[in-house]
Order: sequence, then C-alpha cells, then structure tokens
Amino acid sequence: MSNLDRFIETFLNGAVLAKYTPAILSGVWVTVELSVLIVIAGTVLGVALACIRAYRIRPVSLVIVIYADIFRALPPLVLILLAYFGLPNIGLSLSSSAVLFVILGLTLGAFAEEIVWAGITATDTRIDQATINTAGWPPTSFRCSRQSTSHGKVAGTSSSMAARLTTGI
Repeated sequence: MSNLDRFIETFLNGAVLAKYTPAILSGVWVTVELSVLIVIAGTVLGVALACIRAYRIRPVSLVIVIYADIFRALPPLVLILLAYFGLPNIGLSLSSSAVLFVILGLTLGAFAEEIVWAGITATDTRIDQATINTAGWPPTSFRCSRQSTSHGKVAGTSSSMAARLTTGI
C-alpha cells in the first residue's frame, strides 16, 4: 500500500464519512448559531459601554477602561480555559457553549467599545456645533455622542435635522 493509498484510506474513507457527516453538520450549525449570538451580544455590549463612557463619569469610565484593557490584553483561549476549568472549583459550573458565549462576547465587547469610543472621541466639536446650528436644540434621536463643550449636553444628529435637509426647510 502506497502513501497515497494510506492517506486516502485515512481521510477519505467513505464509510467513516457517511457515518459522521450528520454529526459534523450538526456541529457546524451549533457553531454558526453561537457565532451569530456572540457577534450580536458583543457588539451591543461594546456600543453600550462606549455610550456610557461618553458621559465621562470618572469612576464608571475607569471601570470600563480596566475591563476593556484586560479583555483586549488576555488571549481568549486562556480566558476560556480559566472559565471552563476554573469556575467549577468555586461552585459555578457552566456548559461549554455558555463559557464560549460569555468569554467571547466579553472579548468582542471590549474591542467594540474601544472602536466606538475612538469614533466618538474623533468627532470634532465643530461638528457638534454644526449639528446644533442646523437642527436646532435638543437633538431627538441620537443620544450617544461626545459632549459638546459649548452646551455641556450630549450632542448628536436628530431626526428634525434629517427632515429639514430632505425637505429643504
């Protein structure tokens, strides 16, 4: 038997493939479902934390920065192993799917928070002032932006501004 024949027998064995294909496809669907949930939860968490941080409450911002720094610095695999094997030692046992959801959701949330926060802080105060001048005050639909230095209130775009721009008023 040649090396190619051994390779084909090992990895392309029709009987083995037929036997395990349904289980593999079931695992693929679990992976896809879990991935979609993690992306949604992590993104929502990151945006929410960046919006909270935009209010610049020092103790709250400090906690968010520490969370983001820790979860961005530590490898997710290390956190998964610590949670899966370490938590049962303190009496908290989670399923493998729950551990993956929590750890990867928190990790994605940390990265998303930093990305959204960078976008919020990159907004020039002149844009805030232009929004106020164009749309009037207060903005009604978007409350998560950086604080305007001239008014001390949260600035952002408003539905009234969009209506004025589209109707020519």
